[in-house]
Amino acid sequence: MRADLPTYLELIVEGWCNYLTHEQRNEPSTVRTYRASVVQLLQGVGEVGLALEDRGDLRENLTLSLIGSWYQSHSYKSSTVYRHSVAVRSFFTWCEKSGHFDFNPVRRWKVKRRRENPPYRPTTREVEDLIQFWYKKGAPHGIRNAAMLVVLAECGLRRSELVALRMQDVQERPGEDHFLVYVPAIKSADFREVPLGQIEERDGVKTGSLAANYLHRWVLYARGQLRLQDRDPLFPPIGKLARGAAPTREQLVQRFGLLKRMAPGRVDRVIKAATAATGVPAAISPHSLRRFFASNYIAAGVPAETVRQYGGWSSLEAMEPYIRDAGLITAGEATKRSPLSKAKIDARDQGWLQLPLPFPAAQA
Repeated sequence: MRADLPTYLELIVEGWCNYLTHEQRNEPSTVRTYRASVVQLLQGVGEVGLALEDRGDLRENLTLSLIGSWYQSHSYKSSTVYRHSVAVRSFFTWCEKSGHFDFNPVRRWKVKRRRENPPYRPTTREVEDLIQFWYKKGAPHGIRNAAMLVVLAECGLRRSELVALRMQDVQERPGEDHFLVYVPAIKSADFREVPLGQIEERDGVKTGSLAANYLHRWVLYARGQLRLQDRDPLFPPIGKLARGAAPTREQLVQRFGLLKRMAPGRVDRVIKAATAATGVPAAISPHSLRRFFASNYIAAGVPAETVRQYGGWSSLEAMEPYIRDAGLITAGEATKRSPLSKAKIDARDQGWLQLPLPFPAAQA
């Protein structure tokens, strides 16, 4: 029988879960998984007879050696221990920063992640095919899904980061030749700015690369037709309401109760539907597009440290597979900054389109 946690620990765990939900903007399923990992460890310490009745007991009994031996005694696989360690480190780091504890027993805890086979690395043409498949479907699902794939391939976002984006997180900054995507701090230490697409003035007309154009068109549609506001999700679940006339924000709120974020698993389904229809290898996943982003940037001569900051990797060591990938990309395939900046919509187009309207600025 599991030992109950002391009341003070229950309150601390709940506070940490609120932090993950509201500040880190983690999915509810992720918060539940993290909470289960931490509670399981704390209950396990209680089962072996160590007192946790107050913070003094916790500091004295919960040591790194005890935590490591507890996981070892349960014969967990290394991948399972790594998954638990992410949650446990997050919990104690937050407790220390928020002043609940004056110690962190897992500060030096390093669990080696099991090396997995790297994801499939798609070519530029394959990514183009996926994006064009959805764009030809039209509004609202088609242009939304095309814009999602553009952001994944151009910015190297994780699924959880993509669905956490808000309308205000995509902006056109005056004087810049690209859009800026502000990525929330979910798995990274802090939020980051990532450039997307390229914008030029040609004969007095503002034009944008394929990537910039697709994102631009979705934002215009979302603000104009759906009436989405700054703090609404950039890629909300639209559902069956969109099969007729374009739904408004009020209809979406009435249908769902609130404009919730899209489930990360739906991103996989968007890619799977496109691969099945286009004949592109089914091995492509959201992680594949992250790999596409990193390897193309590095092959184009962008410093690895810059790419690391764009992609939110914790260290250059974590980027080793992508750096090796860069050597496999031909000089003709790599572009200087934007992986999709040379992509073509059809044989007549050279990758640049007139942007339909001024990009809507975020509301004050």
